[in-house]
Amino acid sequence: MCVQKFYIDEILDELLKYITANNANMLRTIMDEMKYKLSYAYITNRRDKHYFYFTEVDYSPEAIESRFAAFYLPSMTQDPWQHLSQQK
Repeated sequence: MCVQKFYIDEILDELLKYITANNANMLRTIMDEMKYKLSYAYITNRRDKHYFYFTEVDYSPEAIESRFAAFYLPSMTQDPWQHLSQQK
């Protein structure tokens, strides 16, 4: 009886190792795929990007800045070196 139990425990341990190893490999594969899909190479090499622009929208930097000024932090719209120019 004792030998049988030890043998079953050993088999269960081996099965657990096998399942854990396979799950780890599967997780590693999934994580690698996710890393690639988040990577610069994947984002820049996709063929399904279709950029389109509205003709009636002004895309100049000044227009974009004024459009999104409410969402900017003050430091993003103001000159950080302004105090230096004022000293001169």
